[in-house]
Amino acid sequence: MKLPIAGFATAAALFVVDQAAKYGITDVLKLNFLSDAYYVTSFFNLRFVANQGVSLGLLHADTATMRWLLVAMTGAIALGVLVWLLREKNRADQMALGLVLGGRCGQYR
Repeated sequence: MKLPIAGFATAAALFVVDQAAKYGITDVLKLNFLSDAYYVTSFFNLRFVANQGVSLGLLHADTATMRWLLVAMTGAIALGVLVWLLREKNRADQMALGLVLGGRCGQYR
């Protein structure tokens, strides 16, 4: 079985970029709380907002149980994408699946 190197490389690259962006926002710019803002210009600023759910704040996780259910759900999805990636023959599709997998792996910091 030939490993989909392009997919794994894409996933790894996206993971590194994702973590670097999070590091830049939370550690370099010191935006860790909603009250913090980094003013770029008089009409544009960056503000930290934590997403406690999935995309667009859906399935909001207020409790520890809900958070763990979301982790389990996204972990199952990532496992499914990984299996799909391992079976995929098309290089472009491997890279697309790598983007999904890298985004999932970089979700939590």
